[in-house]
Amino acid sequence: MVKGRRRAGSPLWAKAPFALVQYPGLLAAVVVGALLLSLVAAAFPLFLSRSESELLRAEIANPTVGRFGAGLFYSVTNVGFGEPVREGDDRLLTEALDEAFGRIAARGPHLGSPIRFVSGATAQVTLPDGTSPESGRVEGTIFSGTEAEDQVRVVSGGAEDGALVPDLIADALEVEPGDTIRLDGKLDLRVAGTYEALYSQPRSGYWSPWSEQIYPQCFDCPAPPQYILVGPEEAISLSRALREGDQQDVDHGWVAPVTGMPLDADEAREVRAYTERVTARAAERGTRLGRLFQCCGQTFGGSFFFGRRDVEFRSGMPSVLRSVERRAAAVEGPLRLLLIAGLGVAGAVVAAAAAFAVAGRRTEAALLHARGWGPVRFAARSAVESAIPIALGAAVGLAAAWVLIAWLGPPAPAAAAAQAASVTAAAAAAAASLAILGVVTAVSFIRAFEVHALKRRLAWVPWELLVIAGALWVLSRLRAGGAVIEDPALDISRPSSLLLAFPVLLVAGFAILGARLLVAMLRRAGSGLGRSSPAPYLAVHRLTGLPGLTVLLMGASALCLGVFVNGQTMVGSLRATVDAKAGVFVGADVQVSIDYAAPEQERFPLPITRATRLKYAGELLPSGTPFDILGVDAATIADAAYWDDSFADRSLEDLAAGLASDSGPLPAVLVQGGGEPTAIRTAQAEIPIEVVGRADAFPGVSSDDPVVVVDAHSLEERVDVQGNPFHSPNARTEYWIAGDPQEALAAVADLEAYPLGTLTLEEVKDVPFIKAAIETFSMLNVLGLGAALLVVGVLVVYLQARQRARAVSNILSLRMGMRVAQARLALALELGAILISSFVIGASLGLVAGRLVAPLLDPLQTIPPAPLFDAPLGVLVWTAIGLVVVAAVGAWLVQRRASAVDLGEVLRVAE
Repeated sequence: MVKGRRRAGSPLWAKAPFALVQYPGLLAAVVVGALLLSLVAAAFPLFLSRSESELLRAEIANPTVGRFGAGLFYSVTNVGFGEPVREGDDRLLTEALDEAFGRIAARGPHLGSPIRFVSGATAQVTLPDGTSPESGRVEGTIFSGTEAEDQVRVVSGGAEDGALVPDLIADALEVEPGDTIRLDGKLDLRVAGTYEALYSQPRSGYWSPWSEQIYPQCFDCPAPPQYILVGPEEAISLSRALREGDQQDVDHGWVAPVTGMPLDADEAREVRAYTERVTARAAERGTRLGRLFQCCGQTFGGSFFFGRRDVEFRSGMPSVLRSVERRAAAVEGPLRLLLIAGLGVAGAVVAAAAAFAVAGRRTEAALLHARGWGPVRFAARSAVESAIPIALGAAVGLAAAWVLIAWLGPPAPAAAAAQAASVTAAAAAAAASLAILGVVTAVSFIRAFEVHALKRRLAWVPWELLVIAGALWVLSRLRAGGAVIEDPALDISRPSSLLLAFPVLLVAGFAILGARLLVAMLRRAGSGLGRSSPAPYLAVHRLTGLPGLTVLLMGASALCLGVFVNGQTMVGSLRATVDAKAGVFVGADVQVSIDYAAPEQERFPLPITRATRLKYAGELLPSGTPFDILGVDAATIADAAYWDDSFADRSLEDLAAGLASDSGPLPAVLVQGGGEPTAIRTAQAEIPIEVVGRADAFPGVSSDDPVVVVDAHSLEERVDVQGNPFHSPNARTEYWIAGDPQEALAAVADLEAYPLGTLTLEEVKDVPFIKAAIETFSMLNVLGLGAALLVVGVLVVYLQARQRARAVSNILSLRMGMRVAQARLALALELGAILISSFVIGASLGLVAGRLVAPLLDPLQTIPPAPLFDAPLGVLVWTAIGLVVVAAVGAWLVQRRASAVDLGEVLRVAE
């Protein structure tokens, strides 16, 4: 008997690898489930690595770093022209250093050919006849650097056959290419070209090692002697002639810049590890390398002239990577939670496909059970059947992860290790899919054909209530201060993983509960619907026929849509909050600090206004409350300053119009203050005021203290110089400029006032915590994209599980007089009810979760306004339209397929 049974079962095993081809719905569900699981697992290491690489690119692009500063740098001062390496070695020290540094650069990973710098003597520059400019003494420093001529803005001429002279010298002496200048009254030098002096240009990584010699070290300090660029040998010979002696000194430097930009994070770590090893070896005085480089700091010895030598051997890569790792750490924790959530949601699709496999193939499963098959054997056969579809889905998921991350992720390369980890994760996801399918299939087989006490014991447990309780517990933790956690190791604040756990738990719990209540309501309303039209009755009958299946589908769909809407809500709210706070802090798109005594700006190509702010200006009377004061230009502030309608119940134009007054109490707008102040008391004066408006936030406000906003001109009309609080040394005067930041920064040179510093909106928003929070919730959008696929996948499983029953009911309905249009309408109502109900439940819960969490994320707590809430109305409308279209197209496809099924064949198989 057993042998016969085995022989009967053998063909099933032989056909198993391709058996799912006969069940396209179930096949599609298995493939989609494995695809999603693989996509989520494979995307995580790629996204994290590309995020690190993008942060690395931004850090290296910093003008004070550049690819030169991120490489390996060595400099030594006071190296004599004729100083030997040591006794018995005829080579000069500079030659030995040049050779040794070249070997170090050649052996290092991702390091280019060395760039050599020579900084020589500083000399007075005159015309050949000794004439100096009327403006006073002009000095220049002899300098040579590999590719230096490519790192300056040449005004005229070139670098061939002579020197490149800065325009600071050329304009003062009125010389041009081809003319001659004299150094210290004894050396003539031909001018081959002129370039824009470096001190007036933005800093760059190439010149960063010499920034102290190039740029003024204070606002009113004169520009240091600028570089006269010549060749390396000429720099040494000129310095020797100017100092008259073989033993006179010169400073040398070598840089090995990083190559192969952009680097990924792993390549940058290779550079860091190599440079740290080299500098550590060079610091060991007992090694040959240490004796040659004499690293680091100040060394003593040599002759009378060279008793002190400053040595520096370093790389900017360690500090660059530390900054990258601080930012990446702020994102990695929440990303891991997203990974877990994504794996759980995608695994649910595979589990659903396995659970419905028995329902969709009940006749075949019953036959195998009658032959003596048990749950383990049935699960093993299902695993064999699903092996090829799962492998296919995992491969497509891996490819989709690479494409989506390349399209939607950071525009930077992923490290090779991350790519390998992505492939490994996809393979592990395929194995997990197979394991989940086998286990759930076995459980479903037991539930369908074997009495199991576990089912009865756990059927009463209200699982959704436990999930809701978990969500409320997480919310209590968030409100108790758990929204932000501190990482003392990296000295950063980062969003807590609870911020992402809460919306998932809240939506999951209430979505299942809402789905159960909706199915119960449909059951009660089903009998009354049959009197009006057969289509609604048939749709309700199908939805309530298998309530567990309907609840599962609606709950899964609501979870996916709720997570997506919550991600959109949090990203929009956080961006709106950050934009508002940055706009308030900066004042406009660009802020330029100036001196209070600077002249008024009559003309400027962009909207501009002037403001002065002073913290702790005095007291409000009669309450005695401390306040800050902000003086604005009432005539121009509305055109240039940042404003959001949520700041006040009146427009900025209306508030500004009430500030200008030459008589009576000083008009003022009170920001963040209560009461009815009648005057302000400063250090030197007491000034009556009239509050003409109130606001919760205002441009230029940078604290949570009360702020009095006045028109600066109106204030000056009422006080003398000594009573003017804006004459305080602690006051800060600024121009606020509206418009494109790059255009505004380029136009700063047109200002009448000397710019003391600049600040843009993007610079304020480039804070690790802010970027981490935005990127964290942005990943919910990627998960939401997968959720859209998940809804389709779950819908496919649903249709597969009910396919045979639907075919019979559709055909019988048509044979009994129901029109095709009514049958299609019934299907559309069924699918539409599931999708729209899931959308309403999920979207509502996603918005509620966002409303509860958004106030807990205040990235700049001392700067108004309070966190804003931004509901993604456009996303909601387009999502609803898309779901209606999916329901209509799905109904048409299912009805078309059901109509083509032969009734006799369906009934024969059903028996």
